[in-house]
Amino acid sequence: LDEDVKNEIISEINIVNPSPNCLDGIENLHCLESLHITTPGSTAYQKFPASITDKDISRIARIKSLKSLKIDNQSKISWVYLDHLENLENKAARRVDTFIVVNYNPNTEKLNIVSIPRDTLIEVDGYLATGEYQRYWKINAAYTLGGEEEVITHVSSLLDIDINYLLEVDYEAFRSLVDALGGVDMYIEQDMFYDDDLQDLHINFKGGETVHLDGEKAEDFIRWRQNNDGTGLANGDIDRIENQQLFIKKLLDKALSPSVVFKIPKILDAITENIDTNMPSKEMLSLGLKLIKLKSEDIIMSTLQGINENIYGQSLYVAYKDLNQDLINSLNTTAKDGNIENNSQIDKTSLNVLVLNGTETS
Repeated sequence: LDEDVKNEIISEINIVNPSPNCLDGIENLHCLESLHITTPGSTAYQKFPASITDKDISRIARIKSLKSLKIDNQSKISWVYLDHLENLENKAARRVDTFIVVNYNPNTEKLNIVSIPRDTLIEVDGYLATGEYQRYWKINAAYTLGGEEEVITHVSSLLDIDINYLLEVDYEAFRSLVDALGGVDMYIEQDMFYDDDLQDLHINFKGGETVHLDGEKAEDFIRWRQNNDGTGLANGDIDRIENQQLFIKKLLDKALSPSVVFKIPKILDAITENIDTNMPSKEMLSLGLKLIKLKSEDIIMSTLQGINENIYGQSLYVAYKDLNQDLINSLNTTAKDGNIENNSQIDKTSLNVLVLNGTETS
């Protein structure tokens, strides 16, 4: 793929196919011998098997920017290049930057917000760009490897819950929602100075100051990990999650305040115009009515626990079950008071919403 078009929105895919019986069109991909999907700048790709299924075709059809599909009977290997993930239409190219599970347990009437580190280890039968098989991956590659279903499968397994709905939030949606709520005031613990011209990202906060974070500044705050000089968060993404949770807590406090009633029209506009979800409006309204009754102490924030281990020459965050058993039980408890010590029953009727925020392709 030529360098000058690497990040352009894809409008045409040329598929190379050994069979002369295939016609143009996504619906005829069953006859392909193999199909590879890759992301520019990434070492990972999805290799479909010799028998391409309806599920595979559905995933390819979600490339909304695709305007034509050409089949050429010259070779057995086909490549599909997907554009930069910040284009929300190209979901298959997306590497998810932030995973948050929102769990409302009707038994305890508590809201659990669980952050899953982006480097959490998952097992997937996938391949590197070289064609080499790889078994262990970071969870932020799950979307690239298998789409929404792959992400949901691993999050469900990690927390032993059923995911009811998926909420996908890009940074435009995030900024709109924060602005609709009027932003929050945040104390800046340490200097945050970082510039990335490629992403047009410029973070500039002085430690020791209290700053009003509108949508744009809030994005800077939750994305920051290190400074231009290499200093920054000692524990990387784990410390960044802590910052994100501090911000979310502030934002929720504002969302649950009585004055929010005057901002409801702007909030609804921000949600309907910018956030991609399979949650029906009726269910969203029902959940909203439950949440506005919550008090600050009813909101519990936690992070999936794990240990960093060196695998394939990189650090992967291994979330062992025994480190997270209390968390898993708290998400599923049937005890009214949330006490899990003598609770032997597991209830998966809680409402679980998986929130994804995708920001990068490598």
